[in-house]
Amino acid sequence: MGDWNLEFSRLCDYADMIKQTNPGSSCWVKIDKETEPGKNFFVYFYVCFQAFKQGWLDECRKIIGFDGCFLKGACKGELLVAVGKNGYNQMYPIAWAVVDIETKHSWNWFIKYLIVDLNLGNGEGLTVMSDMQKGLIPVLLELLPNAETRRCARHVWSNWHKDLAYFKFHSKCDVVETNMCETFNSWILAARHKSIITMLEEIRHKMMNRHVDMIKFAETWIDDISPMARRILEENKELSNRCHVQWNGVHGFEIRDGGFTFGVHLDKKYCDCRLWMLRGVPCPHAVCAYYYLNQDPDAHVEHWYRKETFLKAYSHFIQPITNMRMWPKTTNPSIEPPVPRKMPGRLKKKRMKDKNEPKKYGKL
Repeated sequence: MGDWNLEFSRLCDYADMIKQTNPGSSCWVKIDKETEPGKNFFVYFYVCFQAFKQGWLDECRKIIGFDGCFLKGACKGELLVAVGKNGYNQMYPIAWAVVDIETKHSWNWFIKYLIVDLNLGNGEGLTVMSDMQKGLIPVLLELLPNAETRRCARHVWSNWHKDLAYFKFHSKCDVVETNMCETFNSWILAARHKSIITMLEEIRHKMMNRHVDMIKFAETWIDDISPMARRILEENKELSNRCHVQWNGVHGFEIRDGGFTFGVHLDKKYCDCRLWMLRGVPCPHAVCAYYYLNQDPDAHVEHWYRKETFLKAYSHFIQPITNMRMWPKTTNPSIEPPVPRKMPGRLKKKRMKDKNEPKKYGKL
């Protein structure tokens, strides 16, 4: 599981090694010098590798999910994560931070660094997903006021009597849940039991391997469009057969689908059903309009579903780092681990489910 005291004491050295071996990466440590004179207690640790930073900036969809999960080691604490989505709608981890406790202050500290790394500005054109994390919503409204802030549909449904959540519609995003974050949290479950540098190194190793796996996966695609987008497009082509077309002679169409009539504007990539704008894949009504003009709908799938775009997101690589025994001696301050906090109740191995969540039944 690692040496807790030794790894915390060399945390600043680890941050230096990340920035030295992976130029352009951001890695910051916050310490507390006031609790006990002469000692530096750990507070926060943030890391965003250049490979993930540049990959998200270049070719990923402008969607970020925020979530936090508990660490299982002796010093407890929490891991805050920012996760995006690639062109196959899979998770794309961007940055993570180890904090002593999840609060408005810790989220503020984490997101401020992320805004600088990803050039988010005030959040214009960005979609943010969360599941009602403690202190997160006020921070998002303050630091990213122009971002489209959404809350996980499952958490909205299970907490409907507590809070009515809604979201505006001004960005191409069909995400209504935080599965990308939940997937990442469960993916690193074993690492969350270990001491801080051992845990962070295991996460880094998993990310290195995943980069290679994603490149190999893209080579299995049968055409230029990702399999997920291809499946949606082929389904929409089938559904377009039941539609009837009226054309205004330029870019506007009236598409009758059953008992409803939808307006389609090809130049603006707009349809009244809104599926085209949300997904970035032509809806059945848009497909019908393109077929009417003898055009191929495949050419109008958004670029982030293309193989070339997908590979660009993984064209930046994490560089190797030597282990702690080989790091040079430095004058960095030695950090003390946070004071262990006794959690209330008996230690639980499984997440507490909401009363409305479906239960999985198996053999007794």
